[in-house]
Amino acid sequence: RVEAVREPQAEPVRDDWTEVKGIGGKLADALYFMGITTKAELLAFVAANGENAINDIPGMSDRKVESLIIWAQE
Repeated sequence: RVEAVREPQAEPVRDDWTEVKGIGGKLADALYFMGITTKAELLAFVAANGENAINDIPGMSDRKVESLIIWAQE
């Protein structure tokens, strides 16, 4: 009997938002829930929707949004 060899699945790429000062697990989870998992996705989301769209997340502040954007641009 021959069984198919299953290739290991690569983990999806996700940036760790908690590396940004002031961003904890709950805010990181909210970003992931919104489908924003990478720096590039964050910058594209802000370009398309404006900073206020992220600022609407409960617990987010102008300072945290600014820190996220600066970090994502690095």
